Amino acid sequence: MIAHRQRLVRQRVQACNRLQSILHAHDLVPPTAKPSSQEWQVWWESLEIPAVERLRVQHDSAILQQMDTLLEAVEKELYRLSGQSPWAADMTFLMQLPGLVW
Repeated sequence: MIAHRQRLVRQRVQACNRLQSILHAHDLVPPTAKPSSQEWQVWWESLEIPAVERLRVQHDSAILQQMDTLLEAVEKELYRLSGQSPWAADMTFLMQLPGLVW
């Protein structure tokens, strides 16, 4: 399950990086909102960029939204599994580690 989550995160990062490359190519400054948010979608649609890059933006934005949905499902399942044997005993320790949000 952890390996699957890591693959999803990697795919989300790749999509973000591809969007970032379009921003750099056109010297654009994006909104401060989350890249998969509706604000970003409206902002991208308002730009005058070539049709090919517009298609890339649409696809990568869709990937970001899908990855967010999939990651949410995986994290819910990990949370559920964390309360079951054999992991339940270690959860008290794991919850104290920085960077883990439960």
